[in-house]
Amino acid sequence: MIFTEIDSSTQQVNELTALVQYLISRASSLNTSPTINTKTFLKMSGDLGLNISWSQLQSLAQKQPLKNMITSLGSDKLSFGGEGQNLTMPVDKARDIVKKMAKRSMNRAK
Repeated sequence: MIFTEIDSSTQQVNELTALVQYLISRASSLNTSPTINTKTFLKMSGDLGLNISWSQLQSLAQKQPLKNMITSLGSDKLSFGGEGQNLTMPVDKARDIVKKMAKRSMNRAK
C-alpha cells in the first residue's frame, strides 16, 4: 500500500477542499448540521488517498481556502461553514474531484 502525505501542493489542497465542500453540500441537502466527527473526517480523507494527521489538518484549517470553510476544529468534532457563506468551489466541481479521488484510491488498492 502506498501512503501519500498531504502537503501544501495545490492539487492536494484542492482535493481536501472538494471533500469539505462535498460534505457541506450533503449536510445542506439533508437539512442537517454541517458537522462531522474529526476521526471520521480523517479516515474519510485517508480512504480517498489524502492521509493527513490531526496536526496537518489544524495547520491547513488556518489557511485559505479551508479557513473560510472550517468554522470549528476540535479533537472530537469538525464544523463547516453554514449556509449563506460564499464557498469558493461549485458543488459539481467538488463532486467530480471527490469521484476522481475515490477512483484513484480504488486503483491503488488493487
